Amino acid sequence: DGKFTGNMTALHPYGRNKQILAELFCKENSFDLQKSCAYANEWADRFLLRAVAEPIAVDPDSRLSKTAIEQKWKTID
Repeated sequence: DGKFTGNMTALHPYGRNKQILAELFCKENSFDLQKSCAYANEWADRFLLRAVAEPIAVDPDSRLSKTAIEQKWKTID
């Protein structure tokens, strides 16, 4: 009714939802997520980073840094 409520009308792009939204975007636009690159800086983004061919942790928080080391992902500090 023309009012802002702050309620989300779609998935919040955080955590696993970021991966789901990326998959939907790629499907709708004929991209292959598994051949893509993603940049992220926090542990909640690990789901998206695991879904792409080239995950890059940029100035990662401590948990993502540990995961990046374990997964042998490229890291940019």
